[in-house]
Amino acid sequence: EDTSDDCLFFCDNCRLTRGKVLPDELRVPGAAALPTTDLGDELQLALKKELAGLGVQASPVLVRVVSNKRFVSKIDQTQTALPGHPASAPAGSDKEFPYRSKCILAFQTIQGREVYFFAMYVQEYGSDCPEPNTNRVYISYLDSVRYFESSPDGHRTTVYHSILINYLAYAKSHGYQHAHIWVAPPKQGDDYIFYAHPASMLDKRMGLLKLREWYEKMLE
Repeated sequence: EDTSDDCLFFCDNCRLTRGKVLPDELRVPGAAALPTTDLGDELQLALKKELAGLGVQASPVLVRVVSNKRFVSKIDQTQTALPGHPASAPAGSDKEFPYRSKCILAFQTIQGREVYFFAMYVQEYGSDCPEPNTNRVYISYLDSVRYFESSPDGHRTTVYHSILINYLAYAKSHGYQHAHIWVAPPKQGDDYIFYAHPASMLDKRMGLLKLREWYEKMLE
């Protein structure tokens, strides 16, 4: 009640008791308003079918590709020559590796609030990319927070594995022939994608062997 009436943000209680409404320009659209893509639709539908097949009840999970950008990485092939010996490649002979970077997010409405709980960055090197990266995908980063809710519970891995497996299936159907997965757990205090993790996760980070086992189980 001490908050001035010209304040931009009000808590839920103030909105109820004081009739305050968040201005339209400060409202953030939900995940459903994000553009859909073939990839996001395939991952979302496959996950829905898998959860239903297991008899898992959960509020719908929305999957969206929120970033899809083309980049070109370069490797300088010029080697420093020893005195009296020519360099093995002329100066400026960079080798270019074009690829597409995508960010995939999963959302669920939990206790009336939309939460994004899973994120994955991938890099796709197509047929136009020279060897050794031709037709290869890299799962560069994967991060999550333990907020997915279902009945029965304990199906977070089901969700994560489903998105990974069906992404690899999507990549295969589009001509990619090899996939590489970066398996390196963050050190204490490090955050890969999410800015911070719940306290309950800080003491339960996977070690390298357990994380490798988690991926191997997914691949099997």
